[in-house]
Amino acid sequence: MTKSTARAGAAILFGTAGPPETADKLTTAGGVREVARLGLDTMEVEYVKGVKMGVESAFEVDSVRRDHGDMPLSAHAPYYINLASPEPEKRAASIKRIMDAAHMGALCGADQVVFHPGFYTNQDPAKVQVLIREAVRGIRETLDAHGLAHVILRPELTGKAAQFGSPDELFALCRGLPRVLPCLDFSHQYTRTLGRANSYDEFARLLERMAAALGPDSLAQIHGHLSGIEYGEHGERRHLNMSESGMDFKAVLKALHNLGCRGRVICESPDRGRDARMFKSFWKHQLRGAGEIHKPVA
Repeated sequence: MTKSTARAGAAILFGTAGPPETADKLTTAGGVREVARLGLDTMEVEYVKGVKMGVESAFEVDSVRRDHGDMPLSAHAPYYINLASPEPEKRAASIKRIMDAAHMGALCGADQVVFHPGFYTNQDPAKVQVLIREAVRGIRETLDAHGLAHVILRPELTGKAAQFGSPDELFALCRGLPRVLPCLDFSHQYTRTLGRANSYDEFARLLERMAAALGPDSLAQIHGHLSGIEYGEHGERRHLNMSESGMDFKAVLKALHNLGCRGRVICESPDRGRDARMFKSFWKHQLRGAGEIHKPVA
């Protein structure tokens, strides 16, 4: 496939977390090809079980994404991360995992790396905030020194109240750190609030709060996650297909549209290719051309 202008002018790019389930080869390169075949725009490279990709495979991914219109990619660091662990060796290992994901992701052409910041583990939340912020600051400085200043760090909004990663915590973490912005997992916000955050007003308020905390430009650099999801009394349980979930994806997309957001939305549903196409179709056919309701806060 030659370079395409299909993404030119698109406010939100839609893609999948890892290869779509319909890919012939469930490899990262195969996933990029399938994302393009499905008419989607982007993909998140999944290192969630460890950064096991080799350099040659990373170069192949970069070549394939270039062949498909310079498809933008992001990367998701391993799940085994706790930047606030009381044990220094575990904090150091967590930092290394994020660094490894950023380095290998950059070889693939990924310009953003998503990670779950950490857990409270019976520590004072204020101490946890300090530990995580200092770790992220150090990661940012090291990446800059290694020629990866262009890679944006994306601490993720998490799905359980026991995890560090509420909106306010993320905004405080990112404030004042260059090229560190939240990954807004809208489905996690839904489960974190036990279903309360599931309306246009709630999602618009979340985006407005980010603009107020981090500046309106943060809305022009959205990296979001969206999927069907199930929750219990403690929050997130498992991802579902959107048709099986009470999550209101239309409310999320309307809020992104009406606040003039730009960026990427990554689908994490089991049938992620199908749901991502549904999101893009709603955006294209129901929202494109609709009037903007209000501007983001200054």
